[in-house]
Amino acid sequence: MKKIYYLFFAVAMVLSSCGNDDDGGSDNGVKGKMKIDNENYNLKSGTIESYGESDDGNTYNFDIELFSEDISSINDESSLTDVNISSVYFELWSDSASKLTDGNYSYDSDYTQDAFTFSDSEIGLNYNFFSEDGTYYEINSGEIEISKNGSTYEITFEGTTSEGKDISVNYKGLLSTF
Repeated sequence: MKKIYYLFFAVAMVLSSCGNDDDGGSDNGVKGKMKIDNENYNLKSGTIESYGESDDGNTYNFDIELFSEDISSINDESSLTDVNISSVYFELWSDSASKLTDGNYSYDSDYTQDAFTFSDSEIGLNYNFFSEDGTYYEINSGEIEISKNGSTYEITFEGTTSEGKDISVNYKGLLSTF
C-alpha cells in the first residue's frame, strides 16, 4: 500500500513539472519493455528522485520509476481518471550524493542501505489512481544494471517477485527529475 502513495506522488509531481521530454525514440515513444512471466508491457517514460543520505550517512537514496505511459504528455491530473498505468519502482543506494553511480545493484533483503544495492521495489500492473484498482507485486530478488550516457539512462533488470514471477526490464531513455 505504501507504493500506491509513492506512485501517485511521482505521477502528480511529473504532471506538474514536466514538459515534453521526447528524445526522438522510435515505436510510438516506447523506450523499453517490462516482462512478467509471459506478459509484456511497454515502458514510455521514467522518473528519478534523490532522497538524500542513508541512516548511517554512507550511501545515498535514489528512486527510479518507469511507466507504461508517457506521463509528460498527460495534460492534467483529471485526465488520469480513465488511464491504467503499469510501472516498476526501484529504491537504489548509491555511493555518490550527486548522482546514481553507474554499475550493478543487487537486491538487499535486509535493507542495509549499502552502496550498489536496491530494496523496497515493486511493480504495479494496470493501476488506476482514482479507482485504486490494479495488481501489485513486490520484487524480492534480482540485479539492476544502470548506466548513463549524457542524459540517457540505460536500465536492465532481471529478478523475481515474492509470488515467484520472473521479471525482466529493459529501458533506454530520459528520466525526469524532480
